[in-house]
Amino acid sequence: MLAIAVTIAYWQVFENGFVTYDDPDYITANKNVSAGLTLNGIIWAFSSFDAGNWHPLTWIVHIVTVEMFGLNSFAHHGVSLFLHSANTALVFLLLHRLTGAKWRSVLVALLFGLHPLHVESVAWASELKDVLCAFFFLLTIHAYTRFADNPCVKRYIPVVLLYILALLSKPMAITLPGVLLLIDYWPLDRLTTANSDKKTSHISLILEKTPLILLTAVSCRITWLAQNSGGMVNHLDSSGFILQCGNAIISYTSYLGKMLWPVNLTIQYPFDPATITFQHVTLTALPLLAITCTAFSRYGRPWLKVGWLWYIGTLIPVIGLVSVGSHSMADRYTYIPSIGVFIILVWSAASLLNKYPITKWPLSIASIFIVISLGITTYRQVTAWHNSETLYRRALSLHSNNWLIHNNLAVTLIQQGNSNPEEALYHLLDSISLNPDFAASRYNLGKLYLDKLHDNIKAAESFQEALRINPDYAEAHFYMGVASLRSGEWGRAENEYKILLQLDRKLAELLRKIMNQ
Repeated sequence: MLAIAVTIAYWQVFENGFVTYDDPDYITANKNVSAGLTLNGIIWAFSSFDAGNWHPLTWIVHIVTVEMFGLNSFAHHGVSLFLHSANTALVFLLLHRLTGAKWRSVLVALLFGLHPLHVESVAWASELKDVLCAFFFLLTIHAYTRFADNPCVKRYIPVVLLYILALLSKPMAITLPGVLLLIDYWPLDRLTTANSDKKTSHISLILEKTPLILLTAVSCRITWLAQNSGGMVNHLDSSGFILQCGNAIISYTSYLGKMLWPVNLTIQYPFDPATITFQHVTLTALPLLAITCTAFSRYGRPWLKVGWLWYIGTLIPVIGLVSVGSHSMADRYTYIPSIGVFIILVWSAASLLNKYPITKWPLSIASIFIVISLGITTYRQVTAWHNSETLYRRALSLHSNNWLIHNNLAVTLIQQGNSNPEEALYHLLDSISLNPDFAASRYNLGKLYLDKLHDNIKAAESFQEALRINPDYAEAHFYMGVASLRSGEWGRAENEYKILLQLDRKLAELLRKIMNQ
């Protein structure tokens, strides 16, 4: 029933294509993936820091999907939807096994499976890593509950192996040892033995997870190297770090708001330092403080503590304390953390029902209404991912000051052979006005002037600006040479190509791209 409900809500995903945001890097233009299953591809998957990440199992699943179905968006979306349906079932099975509360477990699973915040993780082919990581994350917890029933080495080995697979899918799984400690407290209640009131040592529970903690440390180190190699980590001074801390507090509250009222969801929420004021941070911190105080007061129930710490803890790797990219938050980051919030909501409602039986019918009707509403909203949200143009236009309708999305929409329009290059020009100029130091917008503007508007002088000016921002921009050097040749500036063209020849690796890649065109 859960799988059918999720499939109906996401059915339109099969009509969606790939998008130009990350999908070329992960699938369509990645020669190691598009080549299908080869030994070199498997070696590359384990040795590559492509896309600023190290997630070899995700690469391998992409490769196997291409081997079986080719570059067929239908199949790639189908794999993600299958995993999301499986994760929904696993959430139910896990909670039912841990608590014995069947209908509460069903409701948490439905909230997880049908919530619109998770559309990004399922409908974006590049985010296969989200649903794949969660699959092994949940399986690890299942294996751990079996181990907790009768602790022994034989039952611990599957826990370690499944955790490794989760880490190989996406490093966000590093929080899993902490989650296991939480369920030791509730609902496993491992702090108390079955036959006495003697408390089990907290230290022993931590030591029990030493192999998992060591794996976490290794994954953190590899991830740091990968993101540094891709230039994804922004190294900040003290003032920049304070801004990131403020953004983290705002994001924690914003995610909660979107879980309770999932509207205005988009692919990218731009990071705007001007919005991170002392007053804003203070106001958004109040709900977090109130929930924390309630959870740890004498009235706090175990499920409230566990659900809240699950949410807070599993978001830490992506909350923005380490600055990665240009976004302030992302829907996909809530995929695993939302489970903690859903546990709080459902168990709170059940607690209210136990205290006031008269609320049974109002709560039942409200639950049905909420689940149906989430399913309909998800069904509509999937349409935003139909193609790159629908995705970017949706994003700009919500955040018109998003320089990256302006650039991406312009590139999409150009690639589609839009007969009106003026619209692409408008978006590129907007992107540059919002972020003058984004070299890609300058480069794309130069290409537009060169290929569509046939203005060699303005093209050269745009390429020159791109090179001012990034002197090693190989493609900009190449097309700067083209613009110079068309303008009869032979000396300038020669100089550009001399510089280009010094950029060995980048030149080889560029020539490969040109030959493919």
